[in-house]
Amino acid sequence: MMQIEELVKKIYNFEGSEREWLEFEKEIKKEIDNLSEEENKYLTESEAMEHLLMVCDGIRFERSKHGTK
Repeated sequence: MMQIEELVKKIYNFEGSEREWLEFEKEIKKEIDNLSEEENKYLTESEAMEHLLMVCDGIRFERSKHGTK
């Protein structure tokens, strides 16, 4: 499993298309299922997941306005 610091950097540095962001979100959610309590705390304090969710929620919102999936 990726070191938690690398995971946070990966989230903040990710660039991609709408489709790539949504796939990336799925990948990250699988990755965080196995984090320790300490790693979860680090992830929460980094606010990286909030960043990822804001981007992906924005994509989903725009797609819903335009009727695309």
